[in-house]
Amino acid sequence: MTDTAPRSVLDELCSPYLPFDATSAVWSDVTPVAQAESSSPMCPILYNAEYSSAMDVYRALVASNAPATSVPLEGMELSARGLALTAHLIQLNPSHFSVWHYRANILLYAPELEKLPGGRAGVLRAELGWLDNLAHANMKSYQVWQHRRIVVAALGDPSSELQFSADNLARDAKNYHTWAYRQWVLAHFGGLSLPTAVEEAVEEPGKAQFAQLWEGELDYVDELLREDVRNNSAWNHRWYVCFARFGISAHISVDQERIEEVRKTIAFEKAYARASILGTPNNASAWTHLRALHTSVPHELRTPMSEALPWVETLVSTPKEAEADATVDIMGRSPVGALEWCLDCITSATPDAEQRAEHLVKRLITVDSVRKRFWAYRLKTIRRHLH
Repeated sequence: MTDTAPRSVLDELCSPYLPFDATSAVWSDVTPVAQAESSSPMCPILYNAEYSSAMDVYRALVASNAPATSVPLEGMELSARGLALTAHLIQLNPSHFSVWHYRANILLYAPELEKLPGGRAGVLRAELGWLDNLAHANMKSYQVWQHRRIVVAALGDPSSELQFSADNLARDAKNYHTWAYRQWVLAHFGGLSLPTAVEEAVEEPGKAQFAQLWEGELDYVDELLREDVRNNSAWNHRWYVCFARFGISAHISVDQERIEEVRKTIAFEKAYARASILGTPNNASAWTHLRALHTSVPHELRTPMSEALPWVETLVSTPKEAEADATVDIMGRSPVGALEWCLDCITSATPDAEQRAEHLVKRLITVDSVRKRFWAYRLKTIRRHLH
């Protein structure tokens, strides 16, 4: 933050206690609690002095002498100076779960925050601003994302969160934590349409009140896949938007009133995956998506993989071409996904099934030599099923 940046309510709350100095008068009533160590630890951690002194004060603030049956937060100091201390410690160690938990407790339950001009909500909004840059700098920290989830859930306002996650995905398009957070925002605030919804006793602000959040998701996925068609995270999210949020899977039937709608979605997604494969034949993510559209949808909407076999075979050289010139596979003209699809379509009813399986496995070992033992295992499994 620059000197000219406007000060937030969070800055005003914490500024009397920062920068942190354990010898300052603001901490004079606190008796630091040192980390418990044995008299001769086998492998002591060499914390730097700044971190150790701050942690000693932290332990004093969270120490509770209350009986186990009392209110969980009783005896814990929920104060502005505690908030300042957590900010200091998080800058030193952004992955300290207990410090994050203490900070969340202060934000959610400290009585003094209600008395501020903007109330607790004003502090929570300022917290999101504080978290923005912290998340950008610590995108792979579980704690940063979990804390943001707690704050946004308490506010009940997801209006900036899809854009915030998109900004982070622009930095790292396959970041697991960002994708998990985006899907939580959509599920929590946009709502899910599961076949057997469970009534929850606790009502949360904004929950399932923003169905419009789903409206632009497929367009967003399209944009990401145009940038990188091999973005497996974007393909996974596409399945989540089209099917998983409705609880659609191989083990659950679709309600009769929705069956035609789902059938149309499956047909569209098959065409979408095929078009993507034609542009990038060796894209495992698109092949996985297409396979799932045949095998991971409800039984009444499922079609055998053999339905697509004539189209798949157009993507590979013929057996005669491969026998005559092995370079048709070495040079990548025969996608692994297509050859594997052909292999998976072999059944006991396939003419010369075992001979065809042997030929395909030979080609797969040529195309995908890294997994040659796997393909040999597949051949052994097919032989066992055929006999």
